[in-house]
Amino acid sequence: MKPSLRSALAFLAIFATAVAFRLTAYGAFGKSVAMLDSGSYLATARLPLAPGYLSHNRSASYPLLFKLLNPVEDYEITLISQPYFYSEPELAQQPGFDRVVIFQLAVGLLGWGALAWALWRRLRSWLARVASALLIFAFALSPQVVDWDSIIMTESLAFSLFALVAALGLELTCQLAERARGGRGWAVYATGALFLLASAAWIFLRDTNYYYFLPLLPALAWLAWRGWRAGHVRDMLPALLTLSLLLGLIVLQQRTFGASNRWEKPLLNNLAKNILPYDTRVAFFEQRGMPVSAELLAVRGSAEYNDISKDKALMAWVKESGLATYQAFLLDNPHWAFLQVYDKLDFLFSENLQPFFVEKPEHRPLWMIEFGNLLHPTSSGVILVSTLLTGLVLLAAARTGDVRLQVFAGNALWWLLGAGLLFAVGVLGEVRSEIRHAAGGALIFRLMPWLLVALLGDVLLTGKWQEVNEKSKKK
Repeated sequence: MKPSLRSALAFLAIFATAVAFRLTAYGAFGKSVAMLDSGSYLATARLPLAPGYLSHNRSASYPLLFKLLNPVEDYEITLISQPYFYSEPELAQQPGFDRVVIFQLAVGLLGWGALAWALWRRLRSWLARVASALLIFAFALSPQVVDWDSIIMTESLAFSLFALVAALGLELTCQLAERARGGRGWAVYATGALFLLASAAWIFLRDTNYYYFLPLLPALAWLAWRGWRAGHVRDMLPALLTLSLLLGLIVLQQRTFGASNRWEKPLLNNLAKNILPYDTRVAFFEQRGMPVSAELLAVRGSAEYNDISKDKALMAWVKESGLATYQAFLLDNPHWAFLQVYDKLDFLFSENLQPFFVEKPEHRPLWMIEFGNLLHPTSSGVILVSTLLTGLVLLAAARTGDVRLQVFAGNALWWLLGAGLLFAVGVLGEVRSEIRHAAGGALIFRLMPWLLVALLGDVLLTGKWQEVNEKSKKK
């Protein structure tokens, strides 16, 4: 559905207002704060590009960004925040990182603007279009999201690139559905290329991000199979290419991740907290070759502060079988894994504002914090709300048979399942900084109600809900 010139200009006016608000309401341009982990990204950026670059101790996207924006020798970390020790400084200029902060700001505007536009051009009601754009920009321009732009870590780009991936994913699936109904043209290939480019940047930003794409793979396979079964090879090609290349990205990420040491410290932390204090769990790991000693069983705390990594026999086993054994343990104990996530839901949603710096009032609109709290709920009930709204969209799509609604429903289900996977893996993968590691999934859960309310509003305002009721009565 192509928007009219008047519609496009209206969106452009809203987007321009959002950009102006971001540039004027928030100050401290170019100022930043680092975290303890920021130095490892800079160290990876200083390594020469070589075939094994993807297997260094940090995922490649962020270090490569450092390389692109500045000569690596120009960077210097001068301000590190440690909230655990009540060290929450004000933002400051750090040599070289001003460009990183400005880039994160720009990608944020691009990603959230793209998501707002993707919904705008596919909704039919003017009121629903305006509401969706205003809700998305209000969500994205709240301190709960914007503050991360000033932190030298991957969260800012993780949120922004998710929005861009979601926007391109929605547009791509809409185009694939149109092609299946006789649509033609090469736009789907351009959209697919942009989707894969954004996906690659996001997948190699954080090692857990590939989980978000797993629910999409069977949908792409089904679209390709449907085109093949109908004998329309040309119609199946875009879905097949996207599926193949996305699978290739995931396999490459997993192979390079496995060849790296990025998983070792989180695994050691899990061993120290969740395995070693419990005899039955230790027995599971011992049966699979883990060397056990009295000294090992006494280990507690984080690998940064204990001597677990100095146990040569253990580390040899960890490098050989540790990750596979922990994954087997999760599969063998699904009830435990579920409770690990479920029991922490209230805690994991208890914060929505970064704790790494204190902002001056003139650099942040304080009233936006309270407004942002409405848009970023600190209740885990948002998961239930997102699930129920997704169910309503699926119901509307099934009852009306409207292809556009079916595509929306498929994307909503993808967002929901992808968010759940990101959230769960963030919790089960690392026992430290759990709120931050689960933040990617939490952000999607918090965003979904606003997207789905706009979509369901469009269904109501365009008379589609009446069709749902009529078909329900006939049944």
